[in-house]
Amino acid sequence: MNVATRLLGRKPNSCSCWLKCSYSFQSITNGLTKDSNQAINKAVYDAEKIVGFPTSFLSLRALLSNELSAVALHLRKLVRTNHPLIKTARGMLFDSKHNVQVRGLVVLLLSKAIADKDGGIEASEIYSRQRSLAELTELIHTAFLIHRGLVDVETLLKVDSKNSRGELELGNKMAVLSGDFLLANACVALSELKNSKVVDLMSSSISDMSHGFFVLPESGEFSHITSLEDLPMSLTQWRDIMYLAHGSLLSNACRASVELAGKSVEYGNTASEFGKHLILAQLANFDLQRVNNGNGNNGQNHNFLSEICMLPVVLAAEQNNGQKWMEQFLENEGNEYKLCKDKLLTSVKQNTKAMEDADQTRKCHRNLALQSLSELPLCEERTSLELLTNAFAGS
Repeated sequence: MNVATRLLGRKPNSCSCWLKCSYSFQSITNGLTKDSNQAINKAVYDAEKIVGFPTSFLSLRALLSNELSAVALHLRKLVRTNHPLIKTARGMLFDSKHNVQVRGLVVLLLSKAIADKDGGIEASEIYSRQRSLAELTELIHTAFLIHRGLVDVETLLKVDSKNSRGELELGNKMAVLSGDFLLANACVALSELKNSKVVDLMSSSISDMSHGFFVLPESGEFSHITSLEDLPMSLTQWRDIMYLAHGSLLSNACRASVELAGKSVEYGNTASEFGKHLILAQLANFDLQRVNNGNGNNGQNHNFLSEICMLPVVLAAEQNNGQKWMEQFLENEGNEYKLCKDKLLTSVKQNTKAMEDADQTRKCHRNLALQSLSELPLCEERTSLELLTNAFAGS
């Protein structure tokens, strides 16, 4: 009997249920406009043709394991609860066409862009190791997003008395077990690359993400914040915390890909800077569209960061004395604050300077990402990365 069975108390007999519910992690394109989604879909489709295979199931082997199938069988027990794990699964099922694992795709494109074009055995071996790197990058990303499915049981019990403490605690167990299992698989795959520099880079990403996600609050229907002190209240703080939570993984994965190719001297810094600025530009674009659409969290996925951390909100706070300005959108509930989302979004949307500064920040990071790509050899992989950058960051 495996560890999942011992923890959850039921013997697994199928892995199909987990496949159906495996999309409980953040869709990159949720909340964007129809035109943006079409541009992203086309850029991804063209990029996958260059890579040679679809990248949407890079982590499929881990998701179909017996360990996770045991967890999946219990997911149905959470259907009538407000647990975020089931909400993220439901959101991804309704919007599965946008389930794009773009981090692995970027790593593979970058790998091909810097590879020797002579078709020799050495280039083939490097590409095989870089594909493993792309897979474990997606595993790490997925593991952390599943871990974001943890919830304060007491809060949900107060909100809805119909919730069962046992079911909510079971949901937390499933989120912890599933995320830890994927993270362990990623660490095993990382060790098999037999490269200490790559291990150091990816380990740093795990540490950065742990720090970033610990500080940032969740979004969702019931968003509670215990303190304003650790939240970003300036552009510099926003960049720092978003890099830790989101940018570090892709930045270090790109640099690790170059390291595996033995070209860190030529392209190490270039690859790292590209990954960093691509993610920051994407987040800035996403935040702008969330404010413009007036929906903050679009209701499809619980794993969006709280509206209080969106770039236009942070810039508006920076213009208006930070925490003092932010307090007007918070309702004090004992030791916690509840965010008045509609009031906040309306105020920020009317702040023309904050919106313009956010758009300039988006353009700045997009241009820096494109500038980094200009240092790579001119090839179709580089062109594809440029198209992806413009699609995700907005042209």
